[in-house]
Amino acid sequence: MFKNKKIILLLSFVFIISAFAGAFAARIKVYKPDPQNLSVKTIEYLNELRKLNGLKPVARDKTAESVAEKRAQYQNGNFLTHNGLKAALKEIENSNYATENLAFIYRKKYNSDDEMARDLIMQWYEDKDIANKGHRKQMLNPLYDIAGVGIKEGKDNMYYISMVLASTTTMPLTKEISDQINEFYNYFETDGAKDSIPLPPPSK
Repeated sequence: MFKNKKIILLLSFVFIISAFAGAFAARIKVYKPDPQNLSVKTIEYLNELRKLNGLKPVARDKTAESVAEKRAQYQNGNFLTHNGLKAALKEIENSNYATENLAFIYRKKYNSDDEMARDLIMQWYEDKDIANKGHRKQMLNPLYDIAGVGIKEGKDNMYYISMVLASTTTMPLTKEISDQINEFYNYFETDGAKDSIPLPPPSK
């Protein structure tokens, strides 16, 4: 009987340890982004930023997203490159011009796609150490009307991300669109895009 009690106590101890280990594992579950959902969330935040600045939203576009995915795959190592971009953008039919924003980002900083997407947009918006705020200006270009986001998992919990933005404005250009282009490029040549409005702080 004493032996049976020892077995019961041992089994109880094993059960408690297993339950504790399971609960601990659940608490330290590692976030891993869902590429499709991250694309949706990133464009949602991009459109929120554009709306705050009086601009029309961009539409999520399958071709732009396919190009963005290839561009993310193209990145390698601890640097980013726009090499090969011009050829890649030719896949987007009926586009007068297009561009991309690139980033590499560490997933350990985040707990959800929503959190990662918002921070990504704000990193491009703030454009730390980039004098002319080029990434910000690309996102606030009034002529872009489609976008796509691609993501590639790299080493050491790092992800490469490309956001492709494009204009599908019908040619030839009207005077209104021509004026918008001139206004945009005058803005682009300024040193900071200081009058734009950022996203509000995330709700707690």
